[in-house]
Amino acid sequence: MKYFFIINPNSGNNKKKHIIKNALRKYPDLEKSVKYTEYPGHAGQMTRQLLEKGIQTVIAVGGDGTVNEIACELVNSQVNLGIIPMGSGNGFARSLNIPLNPGQALENIFKSNSIKVDVGKVNQRYFFAVAGVGIDANIAIKFQSSKRRGAFPYFVIGTKEFFNYSYPEFTITKSNEKLLVKPLTITVANANQYGNGALIAPHADLQDGLLDVCIIAQMSLMRTLYAAKKIFEGEIHKLSAYSSFNADRFEISSQTVDINYHVDGEPMSGTNKLVFSVLPKALNVITI
Repeated sequence: MKYFFIINPNSGNNKKKHIIKNALRKYPDLEKSVKYTEYPGHAGQMTRQLLEKGIQTVIAVGGDGTVNEIACELVNSQVNLGIIPMGSGNGFARSLNIPLNPGQALENIFKSNSIKVDVGKVNQRYFFAVAGVGIDANIAIKFQSSKRRGAFPYFVIGTKEFFNYSYPEFTITKSNEKLLVKPLTITVANANQYGNGALIAPHADLQDGLLDVCIIAQMSLMRTLYAAKKIFEGEIHKLSAYSSFNADRFEISSQTVDINYHVDGEPMSGTNKLVFSVLPKALNVITI
């Protein structure tokens, strides 16, 4: 079997990059091809080219954005996706219990234990970990333009955005039910976390054919900081400001604002209605 590695050289740090290079040297007889991305969208483009050649396994080396680009091309195919997490959050990889150490993640891939997982969809975009609207999307916009990565810069940006957030009203439509909310955030979770161990949907299941819709109501700064602590402790669902439901299809709309939203951390905007759905077990992923 030939392994195709698509590496985002801008993910992680140089130390990790050296680790993966050294890890590959331990397998001199491995039939492999290594490609580096050069611009946004390049990982998806290379994956499409590989699909035309009848590949069996492609390995994403990078963060959630790189994984998203590659995985989008593999939805509803028989190709296995391997992940070597090298991003700032690695939410999808963490939800799959994939080792964060690149060498261990590489060894894990060679065991070729693949499972089928669900894929989320919002309008025409796939997501694999989480998507959502509200302050999370605003933070994603600022975080994308920042040169700093990691939990602390994200926290700093989040604190600033908290004081600027205007709490627009959204309508959530599920079947014939409508719910009007002015939340801090609405997170739509296929996996259980944002990344860095921040468990926004502790009970989310990647194989249940449902999305977990997590709503956090408006809170004071102190309550929000407390909620942030509870996210990392896996207990956010115990707070009174938190509510959730499961669905395989629903809509979020607004009559007052264009909706800022994010897809696996990538910010989007320019629409007043989002249609969410799930594709059950539509992606093959190598996991432990």
